[in-house]
Amino acid sequence: MEASTAQIVTWLIVITGWFFINHQANRREDRKETRQAIDSISRQSERICELAEEYHCQSGDKNQLNLARQIKVQLTDLIVTIPRLQLLDRNEFSLAADLRKAITLKHFDNQDLQPLAPDDEIFFHIEEARRALIDRLEEKYSESYRVGAVKKLLLRW
Repeated sequence: MEASTAQIVTWLIVITGWFFINHQANRREDRKETRQAIDSISRQSERICELAEEYHCQSGDKNQLNLARQIKVQLTDLIVTIPRLQLLDRNEFSLAADLRKAITLKHFDNQDLQPLAPDDEIFFHIEEARRALIDRLEEKYSESYRVGAVKKLLLRW
């Protein structure tokens, strides 16, 4: 009887340990994937801002139509990608819409576009909207994967 009780206890310890380790490994993988997605969104938003600056600083030509199309497609991709992270609340999705508005609300898809100066206020608003989006994603990432002091102590052992 004592041998079977010892075996049961041993198996319970092994199974409990496996669940704990498996949970930690899955959480680490989730954290890595989320970090990579945020980095990708950051690079994508930088590229969109570069295209927007190129678009707004050019005079109307065929290349400008191509740039407008690229900007719209990439903005749509960005706006669709962000909810997949499940970091932002519904009311925070407006940050992505703010970036879209900063780029496309003024001086966009107009037949009589005049090139803007590189120091125009619109570029400040575009970068400000991009930064607000990325900063909020970073904050939510930090909140989601923060490890408490007690957990840190336990993980060291």
